[in-house]
Amino acid sequence: MRPSHLPAPPIPGGRIAPSALIHVLSIVQRAYVVPQRVASSAPSQARRNLSVLVKSKARCEQTVTSPASSRSRQRTISTPANEKYREYASSAQAVLEHEHDPPDHVDYDHDQRHYVTSQSSHDPHSPFPDGSAPLSSAGAQQHPPLTTLPYRLHQSLLRWKQVSFTPVKFRLQFEGRSLAPMTLASTTTLSQLCSLWLSQATPSDWAWLGGQLGHMVSELTSQSPQSPDPDPEVLRVGQALRAYALAVLEQDTDARAALFSSRDERPDWQIKFPLPLALRALTRARLDEWQLARREMVQAISSMVNRDSAILRSEVSCLNEYARLADVAGREEEIVDLLVAGNKRLRHTVISGSHEDPGKTSIANFFSSGIARLRHPADWLTARMVVSDSNPRWIGNQLGPLFVKVFAPHPERAHDALLIVHALQAADISVPIEPALRVAVNLSRAGSHQKAIGLVAYIREQGVAPSSANWSRILRVYSSAGDVEQAEATYRALEQTDQVDRSNRFDLASAYAGRGNVSAVSNLLSTDSSRPLDQDIRALRVMHLASVNAVDVELAKVYFDKINALQPSVPIFNRMISFYAAVADVDNALATFDLLLDYGLPPDRASYTSLIALFAHRRDLVNARNVFQALLDAQIDPDAIAWAALLNAEVEAGNWLDVASRWATLPSDIQSHTSVATVVLKAFVLLGTPTSQVLALYRSIKEPTKYLWAFAIQSAVDNRDLTLARDLYEEMDSTAAESPHAPKPDVYTFSILLHAYIKTDDSESAGAVYDEMLKREILPSSVTYSMIIDSFASASGQQSFETAHDFAMSIHRHARAELNRARGTVSENLFGPLVDASARAGESDRAKAYFDLATSTSASIHTYTQLMDAYRRAGIIDSVLDTWGTAFKMACDNTSNKVKSLTSTTLATATNTRADSGRVSATTRSPDNLLCFPLSVVLDSLSSVGRHADVQRVWSSVKDAGFGFDSQNYNHYAMALARTGDIEEAFKVVERILIPRWSEIRDRRIAAKRMTADLPPAESTSASPDDQGETAIADLPVSAAFRPPNRRHEHRWDQSTEPALGWKRRQDAITLQTLTTWRPTDVLWRPSFLTMSVLEHAYRQLEDAKFRRVWVGLPADEGEMEGDLESESGGANGPGRAQGESDAAGDDAEVITFPSFGNAPLRDAEGNPKKITPSAMIARLNRKYFKVMALISLYRRKKAARSEQERTAK
Repeated sequence: MRPSHLPAPPIPGGRIAPSALIHVLSIVQRAYVVPQRVASSAPSQARRNLSVLVKSKARCEQTVTSPASSRSRQRTISTPANEKYREYASSAQAVLEHEHDPPDHVDYDHDQRHYVTSQSSHDPHSPFPDGSAPLSSAGAQQHPPLTTLPYRLHQSLLRWKQVSFTPVKFRLQFEGRSLAPMTLASTTTLSQLCSLWLSQATPSDWAWLGGQLGHMVSELTSQSPQSPDPDPEVLRVGQALRAYALAVLEQDTDARAALFSSRDERPDWQIKFPLPLALRALTRARLDEWQLARREMVQAISSMVNRDSAILRSEVSCLNEYARLADVAGREEEIVDLLVAGNKRLRHTVISGSHEDPGKTSIANFFSSGIARLRHPADWLTARMVVSDSNPRWIGNQLGPLFVKVFAPHPERAHDALLIVHALQAADISVPIEPALRVAVNLSRAGSHQKAIGLVAYIREQGVAPSSANWSRILRVYSSAGDVEQAEATYRALEQTDQVDRSNRFDLASAYAGRGNVSAVSNLLSTDSSRPLDQDIRALRVMHLASVNAVDVELAKVYFDKINALQPSVPIFNRMISFYAAVADVDNALATFDLLLDYGLPPDRASYTSLIALFAHRRDLVNARNVFQALLDAQIDPDAIAWAALLNAEVEAGNWLDVASRWATLPSDIQSHTSVATVVLKAFVLLGTPTSQVLALYRSIKEPTKYLWAFAIQSAVDNRDLTLARDLYEEMDSTAAESPHAPKPDVYTFSILLHAYIKTDDSESAGAVYDEMLKREILPSSVTYSMIIDSFASASGQQSFETAHDFAMSIHRHARAELNRARGTVSENLFGPLVDASARAGESDRAKAYFDLATSTSASIHTYTQLMDAYRRAGIIDSVLDTWGTAFKMACDNTSNKVKSLTSTTLATATNTRADSGRVSATTRSPDNLLCFPLSVVLDSLSSVGRHADVQRVWSSVKDAGFGFDSQNYNHYAMALARTGDIEEAFKVVERILIPRWSEIRDRRIAAKRMTADLPPAESTSASPDDQGETAIADLPVSAAFRPPNRRHEHRWDQSTEPALGWKRRQDAITLQTLTTWRPTDVLWRPSFLTMSVLEHAYRQLEDAKFRRVWVGLPADEGEMEGDLESESGGANGPGRAQGESDAAGDDAEVITFPSFGNAPLRDAEGNPKKITPSAMIARLNRKYFKVMALISLYRRKKAARSEQERTAK
């Protein structure tokens, strides 16, 4: 017979349902296991311990009947087992058997199979009728009531993730059932509410929950005699959760008061339920009290670690929320600082992960994620490895290897992991082998092969024998880097362990493929008899890679087709597009891209970037921009590599303002990316920026690549500072010797130095550089050989030329095609110097023979220009004109490609639209300076034989095609016009194009630095009657070419004559200003000495004709000449009459000829012979072109002074 003062069980007969007791026992045994795990395992576990349950029940009945006060009885009942019973009472209620009929005073929800306590109307917040316990006897000490939720609501809350349960749904169901706040008063309910609210709640949800918890806490803490003693854990969780709700609502004062009420004075080892502490830490973080937040979160996590059971979902939610709040506050080091502040057991748990205690995996993952959030983990670790009171020694010894393990699985953080390894290496702390090798593999995949090889070398130096799995990783690193010798040695080591598998063979085959050794790849993969080679997609991909690196276009196409027949993929298409781009095969690259679309495969970022790089190589900016726009239209976010490719297209086209504006809009992380920084440094070098400025940008880059080193050395060479160039080379070499991760001098570095010494006739140093290349087994490129051939071909004597010939033929017989050529094909580089040498010798036939060898595979504007120069020197003008026609057509074709499959925007064509001032609005070719050098050659050739009509036709064709003219083109055009008799047009070019720009440049404080974005425009035609009816000069200024054929040697600006540059500013501001204003080629915009010599000579012939009156009479058509004469002289009272012209013209005026120019006649603007007297022509030139006349006078004075000096010297 049970005592009368105990609450009666809610079933007839006074017996507890076996299923309820089984569930209670399961919960008690499993303590704080997540409730949803109980359903499947608890019944079977409980049935095995049913006898224990019966004995426990008997002991409870004996205990509560002992004669003691009600308070002592209550304390006796609150044994650990009974505490857990109360905490999980609602879960026990949830599984009461359906076959028992409910008592009269309890409502039963038949749909939910759950007992719900009746509500009294007099107290809406009390779950019990009349304010008493529902099943207690009169006069007895009341037990704390069982608080519960309806079954379905409770189950939805337990499984809120699976059933997509939200705070809004919970509120609706809670209020729809008119439930009291006290129904929330259980640790299970509050724990699940915490998890749900932290994940999805809005401010209105937090406001509702805070109100409900306020009522619940108020009732639990009321001191009325009828109120039961509150469960301390329920009270702590409720108060802490309410405090956080108030903090979310920014009610800081109330939140601090609630925090004070929820404090726990127990020591850490007694805290078994750390959720209140975690919630308090979140509240402190919300209140920006991070020191207190960290202390309480460390206590909470330590309690989680010390507890035997697994981590609750609500506790995981608190950890995730803490990490989120730290991110929002910009405290990226907060989570790692938590780990540092924790105890030894916590660190052990995090470092061991889930190996020793799977239930603590969430804690290990929490700290691993926190470590991964560090933007500069190596810097954090290095700063704290300095042993002090605040930084104990264990930080480096324990957290260092942990950092490597955390970052090793993330390929995108491979460089950060490498820096961590460097920090540990410097501190003499051992690095875990397996994670470090994973870092090396990731570095190889990212293309940092030298760093990966250096890391492998360091690991092997530690003297620890790698396992077969680690040998496989080492093999992969060497194979990715193309180090065939080391890959073969590693493969043999694997063979000794009998652990060689198929993947190892493919890794070694990849190393052979990197060298382009097709036969070795085929032989190795043929040993695998699992399937035929032509049916193995992986083998076909390696064979395709080998054929690409062998630059075998036909074989690559064969394997490409075989792969597509089995399994087409975007990466294979990207490789083929890049291959065609590397060999400058635009048509096949675009066709491959179209084929990718035909297969229904979506192009990715690499597909578009490859095409952008192709058009950048061709300096076709229009289509490069089209492809980039297509990438954006495809909703693909460009990465730093794509941005760098587009910037490189702008740089190659010489669009410096576009480079500056586009670079300025990039995010800072993209600007600082190595690929983008490389393009900017390249722009600096091509712009002729002072070496000090180039080095300032170079030094700002943390880990310079081999290309950055090469650009720095090239800048020193361009500025004729060979001592600095040599110092930079030695610095690069010593840095590589000290750090295996730094780039070593390669073929680019040695070629730059070799060319510098050859140009300065330092044959001894040039030979030493070449010998050092061979000593280091660095294979020279065709560009390197071209420099050597040019040095022999340029030397005097037939023997030197024959040596150059033999050397070129020998190299050509053994050479193979090169990828990513920047200066033409192998044949062009080898035989181009011989074409130039033959041209200088006046041997056009031999030049043509070498031209045929140079263009055996493909031709370029450069090689055609070399042949044109050979014909010019030989005086074969028709051949010059024919070759020009071929080069002109090639230039138009090279700048007219349309990418129809990419975008509807096609390459623009020349519009020749003139502004009111006569200036063409814009050129429409890219690059617009492609024909500058060959145009000067053909103009000089045609003017030498007086072919004025051809001069005008060639000039007009270039203008109409949309190309521009550089300063030398205008100088050559003026000379060509003067030599063919069009004196006035020649004067006009100098007066209105060259002199205005020269004047503006002379007025600058720094001649190489523009004050405005553009050069000053050409002077417009004046309103003078003499100028009426004149056509404007085509003003299409472009920068001088900086790629072959070029005038790069003319670009150097003498820095010693200019004021010191104030570069002491932020590097990004300096970069932007340099790209915007620095134009040293502007100094070329001036009348050249040769131009003034020709104009002065033409003017002198006019003066001589005035006194000799030796003119050639030419018939006029229907009085046309008389009309021109009347227009020039102005008649007796005409407006054009000037002093000196009165007696100079008449009806018998003849056409002036220029004996020194092959008796070329004086011509008008249309090219027809012009009848005017010498005096009238001289007066006209003096009146209209006084600036040119001033320069002619200056020229004559300097010439006279020079002659006087020479005469005096004799």
